[in-house]
Amino acid sequence: MEAMGFLFAQIFGAFALVFVSISYFLRDRYKFLLVQICVNFCYSAAFFIAGTYVGAAMMLTASFRCLYLFIFEKKSFKYTNYFLSVFIVIYIVLAIVFWVNWLDIMPLIASILFTVGFAIKNIAIGRPFFIVACLLYVVYDIFAMTYISAASNLLEAIVVFCSIIKLCSNFGKGVQPSQTDEGKLCEYKEKD
Repeated sequence: MEAMGFLFAQIFGAFALVFVSISYFLRDRYKFLLVQICVNFCYSAAFFIAGTYVGAAMMLTASFRCLYLFIFEKKSFKYTNYFLSVFIVIYIVLAIVFWVNWLDIMPLIASILFTVGFAIKNIAIGRPFFIVACLLYVVYDIFAMTYISAASNLLEAIVVFCSIIKLCSNFGKGVQPSQTDEGKLCEYKEKD
């Protein structure tokens, strides 16, 4: 990767880092999804510039997944196993089309884990999928030389891990995951 490409990949990674940091402080699911569209688009641009096209395709598809969730959840449309399967098939097809080497398995698995994690309503079960996916992206980011994106994914994994700890500490106090804000990943507070 040439110097200018490297610089632009880091810039898009920095934007992703800012957006990811903002997204986890939002309580409104719709705002969260809008910010996640931007996060995934920035990751996609960074991967594209770095020449890692499987990662770029996975992140671009993740942007569409978040857009789909944003549009259809506003209309009370449920995230069914059918749509989960459609996104997984899209990820697999894109990975086959853009496959270069064994590293390309990482964004494929990570994207599937994120998609499954979003589909799981029970946060205690869903969030660990995000941690594994983030860590796979950290490794992929390092090999792709998108170092700020790696930092962003590592930060995201830490935030998700901390939220799981908080969720477990609330659970230990007799509070069920569905009774806490942390337990409502797929049920964020809606606008009044």
